[in-house]
Amino acid sequence: MGLLRILGRTHYFPIRKVEAMTTNDEVLDPGMLLERSARLAAVTRAEPSPRPLAWLIGMAALMPVTFAGIGAARGEAGILAVALVMAAAVGVLSVALMRGRAVSVGFRRRFLPALLAWGASFGVLLSVGLIMLRGELLYWIPAGIVVGLPLAVAAWREDAISRGA
Repeated sequence: MGLLRILGRTHYFPIRKVEAMTTNDEVLDPGMLLERSARLAAVTRAEPSPRPLAWLIGMAALMPVTFAGIGAARGEAGILAVALVMAAAVGVLSVALMRGRAVSVGFRRRFLPALLAWGASFGVLLSVGLIMLRGELLYWIPAGIVVGLPLAVAAWREDAISRGA
């Protein structure tokens, strides 16, 4: 209604009080719909879901633990067990935290490079460790920290953006 009043017109269509937006026989005020849309967009931008941030933090924390577990594992069976536990943890994090749709503006644009950097570092450091440095914790612990860094940086950036900094 505010936009239409600014333009000097009170309404373009017959207006009825809207109780439910699901009935087809009600005529809706375009000004009211515009105000509601702007209000919902502002709320979504101002208060994005904390779920993607929690996912990034959880994944960043999981990487050093996983890599230390691989480094401490004895034999193929131990490495397979660590990989299965990691896969289960990633599945739980993803199902529990990545269901929400309300994310901050530009999240996907920031999320993709972080995920690509994580995937590249994960693949390279895991391959190097499994081929050349199996069982060397002095390699696996720092490698796990390095693999978690892209996700930790993405979480830090996302937190700063969602706080408005």
